[in-house]
Amino acid sequence: MGIHVNCSKRNLSVIPHMNDSITWIDLSKNNIKMIQTWTFPDNAFANLYSISSIKFNGIANKRFGKRFLRLKNLKVLDMSGIEGKCVLEYIDSNMFSNFLFLEVLDISYCNVKDIDKGSFSNMPKLQYLNISYNRQLGFASLPNVTFNLNKTKIKSLNINGVNCVAGVGTELKCHHLLSLKETNLTALHVGSNRLEILEPGVFKNLPKTLEKLSMDENKLTSGPYILEFNMLENLRVFNASFQKHPPKFPNSIVDICIEKRELFKDVFHCQEVANNQTLKNIGADSSFIWHFPRNLEEIYAFSSRLYFKVPEFNISAPSLWIIKLQDNFLYSFEGPVHIQPTNNQITLDVSNNFCSHISTFAMKNGGQLQNFNISHNDIGQDLEKDAMGKHLSP
Repeated sequence: MGIHVNCSKRNLSVIPHMNDSITWIDLSKNNIKMIQTWTFPDNAFANLYSISSIKFNGIANKRFGKRFLRLKNLKVLDMSGIEGKCVLEYIDSNMFSNFLFLEVLDISYCNVKDIDKGSFSNMPKLQYLNISYNRQLGFASLPNVTFNLNKTKIKSLNINGVNCVAGVGTELKCHHLLSLKETNLTALHVGSNRLEILEPGVFKNLPKTLEKLSMDENKLTSGPYILEFNMLENLRVFNASFQKHPPKFPNSIVDICIEKRELFKDVFHCQEVANNQTLKNIGADSSFIWHFPRNLEEIYAFSSRLYFKVPEFNISAPSLWIIKLQDNFLYSFEGPVHIQPTNNQITLDVSNNFCSHISTFAMKNGGQLQNFNISHNDIGQDLEKDAMGKHLSP
């Protein structure tokens, strides 16, 4: 298994001499600040041919020298400041160019403010990139982050929390993530960004390989972009929980965060999925079928302050088996909800929704429901009047 060395929290000011048989080392939570360019890349790690994972807190304005090209077994570089202090500030296009074998790069919580175009495209083996909670990057930095990622083997991209905690809602636009279209990305995390709306075309231009999309802890509102949801053909898990929750007090008041804004006029315009007349027709037609991605298995939208009366509508979701909608405000279940034939028995949780009414035909076409949790609501009077058990009849 090799030698694991934990030097975390040892109050180190320099990188110690290390045995060349080490495969894993943790240098985080130290005071290694004055690293000279020649000592850091050329001496400290140059002969660790067996090293597979390095963890330390990032230091501003430092590059990784050419001797890192020797480290063919190095797969993980964790510079995150989540458990220490990381101050990278600026990432230039050559900062990681000598990591030809790296698969996992974590620079979350590193106070990154600027990233050069294509800074991560020089790592052909890269699969997992985490730049989350660098609050001053803004969505404006995403074109630079994603540029030429198709030259890597990227599977997972975490851009949670790249906008400031406080402020008006943000918009995710087509050009922000357009470069991902030619990748084989399977997981995308866009949580905690004050995201309120998506420009039509964003879903349409995400890679067809996407299996997991997480947009939790935002302030999402509905819009035409929802009609593109079914274009995420291979999506299996969708998480939109914890919407519209205010930032923590008083941190949001004293937080000094300058969010990056767009520096150019967007010249790329997505093609609209539906025109205004189409949207009007959908709104007036109860027979309209809302098509979910054909491989979608799990939907999570609990604690999202959803507030509406459940009307009659149709959904088609062949692979769906879990729907979590608890802790919202679905105050009335009118229905019926027509669920097109699926391949699974569905688990639906609508508990604790302040619901005061459920019609006798709400679950008329709910034959696919195996587990239905409607506890902690106020529907006792409706159920008490139902001597024939019509509420529970499929």
